[in-house]
Amino acid sequence: MSKASDILKQWRRHVKPQEDKNDVLKVLKFFGFEIREGGKHQIIASHPKLKKLDYNMLGLSDEFTLPLVKGRKIRKWAIDRLLKYIGLLEGQNEKE
Repeated sequence: MSKASDILKQWRRHVKPQEDKNDVLKVLKFFGFEIREGGKHQIIASHPKLKKLDYNMLGLSDEFTLPLVKGRKIRKWAIDRLLKYIGLLEGQNEKE
């Protein structure tokens, strides 16, 4: 099993108040997210499959921002949002 899937399992059980940026990047890359850094204080992620989904009713968009704390950590609420997007992708993969 990959490091990214181990991190994801841990997050699904319990997310710490702040998670390491490198762990988040591993998970984003594992799921095929397109990643750009919006300066030193945020990561902007999108996924081609998210652009196809109709999720306006969920209050989500096809691109989302994960703000960084001191350029190294990501807060729990942003990880929770990332987990929602991963859940959408996993649901989309089951349909295909």
